[in-house]
Amino acid sequence: MKKLPREVYFFVVLWVLFAPILALYFALQIVYVNMAHIDPATVANLAFLWPVVAIAALSILLLLELTAYSKFKMGFFSAWIELFFISIGK
Repeated sequence: MKKLPREVYFFVVLWVLFAPILALYFALQIVYVNMAHIDPATVANLAFLWPVVAIAALSILLLLELTAYSKFKMGFFSAWIELFFISIGK
């Protein structure tokens, strides 16, 4: 993992730091709703599901970075900028 470019390494560390904590937070919210006998229909909105959305966004960014690294041997955003400048130079 140390051989990854800094951009890819950043997204791996970001996912490892935040995804498990957000998943635990969401699970504890579900346990709280069940133990407090709160009607799930009253909390089934984006304010309750934001950890799931955040985990999905982090996962998409991580997969995007890892697939770009496997294809271009650099991060997605670096590869995109490099391809943009190559196309402008022609």
